[in-house]
Amino acid sequence: MNQILQGIILALTGSFLWGLNGNLAITLFDNFGHTPGSLISFRLFFTGLIYFILNFFRKGTKSLAILQVKSNLAYIFLYALAGVMLAQFANASSTHYSNAPTASLLIYMGIFLVTGYLALKAQRWPKPTVFLALFMAILGLAVLITHGDFSSLSISPLALFWGLVSALGYTIANLAPLYLLARYPSTEILAPSMTLSGLSLALITRPDLSLIVWTPPGVALLVFSIIGGTIIPYFLLLEAQKRMGPQLTSAFSLTEAIFSTIIAVLLLNTPFYFLDYVGIGLILLALLILILSQEDKNQAYIKAPEEDL
Repeated sequence: MNQILQGIILALTGSFLWGLNGNLAITLFDNFGHTPGSLISFRLFFTGLIYFILNFFRKGTKSLAILQVKSNLAYIFLYALAGVMLAQFANASSTHYSNAPTASLLIYMGIFLVTGYLALKAQRWPKPTVFLALFMAILGLAVLITHGDFSSLSISPLALFWGLVSALGYTIANLAPLYLLARYPSTEILAPSMTLSGLSLALITRPDLSLIVWTPPGVALLVFSIIGGTIIPYFLLLEAQKRMGPQLTSAFSLTEAIFSTIIAVLLLNTPFYFLDYVGIGLILLALLILILSQEDKNQAYIKAPEEDL
């Protein structure tokens, strides 16, 4: 099996797990008493803790070197709080008020913010295809949230608000760690960042743990959300990058929205209408055009692991 085919399989598998994870969040919200605050706090904190343990077994105390440089701490705080925590909490809140496919599309709108920032930094206009992709994405988003009736929204205003906030967090999560990524392995950045973001979110939202249904199925779903829905897919996407590069990996990671839609319709009986599919199709095509038109082939757009780049 050649490297490209291996990369495609890894990327599709990771995207499927991400799509499944988003839909399982709905089950945890509806049936097991979780809130976006409780779910994301658990997910981020324990994912960070597991990364700490894995890093320690691999490199011992050397894996903590990132924390011994004071100048790194500002980047970690920015990435953890304004990037990972904001993106994941907002994405979960958007999911809570709408559905997983819609929330996943809204967070990916952050790709346009990343592209705009990079264009400003380079002091040059984006390529014409970027403007075409932006027009298609806006049109697709308008169709998705209005069903063609621009006098009303077909989704909750809170879902739209949190979805757009998640796009902002997504943007920061892609840009904030660039300085650190040039100097340290990604898992050594993720360990303190995710642990910090999980603890901070718990302090901010103060979830009532007594409302959570701690039955074996509920605990099993939470554990899967942490391991099968966060750590494993992020590892698979990183491995896919090694085999076929960040550009193709980013393109195939967009299938998360497709998998999420299929799962939502078949397993959760989420109602989707013709115009929903039109909107989803336009947004996915726009994102694909944007990614494939990148001038910097090394720029990757992968959601911060769930964190949910």
